[in-house]
Amino acid sequence: MIEATWGADPLEVHGGFRSLQYDPEQQFTSSLTNNATVGWSTIEATSRSSTSTSCDVKLACDFADDFDYAQMTYVYGWTSLQYQAWIRGNLTVTSAEAQTVVLYTDQVLELYVDDEHHFGGDVYDFRRAPLVLRLDSGSHQLDLRLVRDVRAMSGVGPPTIDVAVRAEIVTPGLSAHNVLMPDCLIERDDFASSYGSVMVRNNHEQDLEVVGLCPSADGLSMTLVNSGPIRLVPGQTRPIAFEIRSDLSCPVSVSFDIQYKAVGDSGPSEHVSVTHTVIKRKSIYEPHKITYLHPGGMVSKSVIQAPVGRAATAPILLQLHGSGVDPEWPSVAESLASLNLRAWSVFPSGVTPWTGDDWHQWGFSDVKAAVRALPAWIEHNGWTGGPAPALDSWMVTGHSNGGQGVWYTMTHQPDSVFAGSPVAGYSSIQSMCTFIVERCGRY
Repeated sequence: MIEATWGADPLEVHGGFRSLQYDPEQQFTSSLTNNATVGWSTIEATSRSSTSTSCDVKLACDFADDFDYAQMTYVYGWTSLQYQAWIRGNLTVTSAEAQTVVLYTDQVLELYVDDEHHFGGDVYDFRRAPLVLRLDSGSHQLDLRLVRDVRAMSGVGPPTIDVAVRAEIVTPGLSAHNVLMPDCLIERDDFASSYGSVMVRNNHEQDLEVVGLCPSADGLSMTLVNSGPIRLVPGQTRPIAFEIRSDLSCPVSVSFDIQYKAVGDSGPSEHVSVTHTVIKRKSIYEPHKITYLHPGGMVSKSVIQAPVGRAATAPILLQLHGSGVDPEWPSVAESLASLNLRAWSVFPSGVTPWTGDDWHQWGFSDVKAAVRALPAWIEHNGWTGGPAPALDSWMVTGHSNGGQGVWYTMTHQPDSVFAGSPVAGYSSIQSMCTFIVERCGRY
């Protein structure tokens, strides 16, 4: 699993999976199986939904009959349940004309479409940046490389990889999804912070540029953070950051048009409409979601709760979540709500629930951005209800992957951290796997 994204594929010694043809008698060496070999097998996809313009299928890739996973786990721990596999299938375009097809590939690391290589599937099912293809009428071969991550797929029971593939015909142009907005604070009847974002995707065969946003409600203003047009090449998905302000009461939903045009087009712009209905209303004294700019230029989020007491300043308590966890989950966001802490509680998102860099690079940049967002929150909301944040005085806690983030924070920010408490944390993925192998080897 650790080396998977580096392209470490044992089948490359055979010219890669793409060069192999189905042969039920062919065998390959494998360290997983009882007889040290693995071969071809067939699986049948289960249709989850199907229309004239889309198909959505699920595949269960299971090698449980080929190796004793319980014994492997006893000897090597859960690392033995992490493996990779390839599957091959076909996607057929039944219309007479070529179509623009958006392809979602859950649990897939990389893929080939008609021998054209595409690296970067969707191992963690985000479904935010699918592949955009222009496919002619007829059958198209899909070769999909799968990687089993036990943190995401469980270490209990048969080590199955559940793959979902969705193909959807789309109209050329711009599409939008995944709106990020702050919570509303009932005391002020306004947004808790001033940033939002929306993901846009270019489904066209030429470059497009976003030129503006136009909200549909009076009293609501939305301005792109970038001063000039935002360019998207064909097939590209990217988040668009904007500033938002409501001069009236905080809305229960936000609707707006994204204005765009083809690069070099001097005519009027086109637009795509977006509606976001999940805006929570919270008290300023409750844990609530704020938004801010990440150093990478995107908009990120964290959950914060202001401290109690009348001291001049209060330290910051950072809570780093584990793999696959969203800080907005009530089990996370409200975990400290009843304690009346004399500290600023900050639950960073790390940009994604998986913080794929293990809270090291852009994940840790998000931690620092969340801390820097606190003075802006105080100014934006005119808050005078308690101590100011001591921006360089951190306590840091976290569980699992978050516990590993605690070790990283304590060793890399010693001037800021005065206390840390890692729970079920590890120093790094590499060190953990080495420890498991060495420890099991002594028994």
